[in-house]
Amino acid sequence: MTAEPAAPLYPLDAALWWQSRLLLRRYSGFVLEGAGQGYSYLGLQPVRSWTSTATTTTVQTAAGTEQLSLDPFAAVEHFWQPSGHTSSVPFVGGLVGYFAYEVAPWCESTVAAHESDLPLSAWMQVDSVLVWDHAKETAWLAIRPGTDIAAEKARWDTLWAELAETPPEPTPFTAQDLRRNVDADGYGAWVRAAQAHITAGDIYQANLAITFEAEATGDPFTCYERLRAVNPGPYNGYLNFGDLQIVSGSPERLIRKEGRHVITRPIAGTRRRGRNEQDDQAMADELLLNPKERAEHIMLVDLSRNDLGRICRPGSVRVDELMVIESYSHVHHIVSNVIGELADDQSWQLIVRALFPGGTITGAPKVRAMQIIQALETGPRGIYTGAIGYLADSGDLDLNIAIRTAVVYGGRIRWHAGAGIVADSIPAREYAECGHKARALQLAIGIEETAHV
Repeated sequence: MTAEPAAPLYPLDAALWWQSRLLLRRYSGFVLEGAGQGYSYLGLQPVRSWTSTATTTTVQTAAGTEQLSLDPFAAVEHFWQPSGHTSSVPFVGGLVGYFAYEVAPWCESTVAAHESDLPLSAWMQVDSVLVWDHAKETAWLAIRPGTDIAAEKARWDTLWAELAETPPEPTPFTAQDLRRNVDADGYGAWVRAAQAHITAGDIYQANLAITFEAEATGDPFTCYERLRAVNPGPYNGYLNFGDLQIVSGSPERLIRKEGRHVITRPIAGTRRRGRNEQDDQAMADELLLNPKERAEHIMLVDLSRNDLGRICRPGSVRVDELMVIESYSHVHHIVSNVIGELADDQSWQLIVRALFPGGTITGAPKVRAMQIIQALETGPRGIYTGAIGYLADSGDLDLNIAIRTAVVYGGRIRWHAGAGIVADSIPAREYAECGHKARALQLAIGIEETAHV
């Protein structure tokens, strides 16, 4: 593909970046933010947005709404037409959205999925974004090549004038009546059932997740701002589709494609943070030295290498970072980095289908683990353990695994947390681990548990 001219970048006052984020209280759009690293992106008033079920895609534009007979992958294929531009900034326009976990049958035909009350995917298309460079602490307006630059600058000028005249007021976000879909005894039964499959040789590991749900009122952006303060992570994000909002603090990358290079960054192994500095270091050390955690992590790194091997040039897949500790507000994790060079003729669909869903949130072998998850878990995962991120106008993409993520829809807020089950897992400990992983979100939501479903 012949590269287009570089996308134009227009300097902005740094304060305007932070102030513009507040317009997500008023308009559809998104913010994708790294915690002090790389770039963050803000888009408002998308050119179009759409939601997809298994057979139908509903498209919203300024001209109105239409329905197309397109499944989640076909819809993205239809609307994403990369120009192949060059830019010093990875994302200057394109698509931002998600694939829910229940699109897994499009990636592996032997896997079934629960019926979901949420769209299987939702995406929005933008022709410009505000960009924040964390290293330089500078901001730009970036406009996609081929766009009417004058019109796009005028649109942002109108938004900024509105922002100065009538800035959005903070609105509280509240939730109540928190429930889980399974109690400790029920989760223990799931664990023992998974261990029976391990004993039978069906799998080595399976990740089993708990669903949390509560009634919700107010502005979900307030919830996102609290999560960002409580648990800053490398893949924080807020997506506002109007009647559906996503609040995410994911720490885990599913897949990044940059030119011919692809990266996945599996997380496996968790401990709570310590009560003091000494206890905290002891928890991290114990996690990294624990034979069970190390064995589980290596198994999932191998799964990631195998997934990349399906789309990469033979011999190019390697682990360039193995078993390092990353610490977040409420947990420590073991993390590795796996990279490879794409083979010829690998489309975006082949890339995503090879990695989706991530092995760290399903198990190994992946397909059989997903079948067992389907049999044991009692409902859909929705956005949880799906993928959130961008598909850039350059043809590159960056998707994270949707963990530490909540969705607000129909007056409810829903989130999940899971644990990796192996042969010697202790059910009570795995149940507690789910609680530790959910804690940061619950603090952001501002709710304590009162009952179980």
